[in-house]
Amino acid sequence: MNELKSRPCLSKRELEVLALVSQGRSNQQIADELVISIETVKSHLKQVFFKMRVRGRTEAAARAIIFGWVQ
Repeated sequence: MNELKSRPCLSKRELEVLALVSQGRSNQQIADELVISIETVKSHLKQVFFKMRVRGRTEAAARAIIFGWVQ
């Protein structure tokens, strides 16, 4: 269980994307807010999912909120 609670080594940008996902933002909204392409958002999310060992945005967001990785 400690492995699940420890925050994976996410980059600053990956944490920003994860925080916005946790707020319910769409990929397009994240791209617009961070002034990046939607493909870049998707790339960041793939890395987040891999590093967190989750299958999708809902699981990633829930874990990030529960463990206090994002506000």
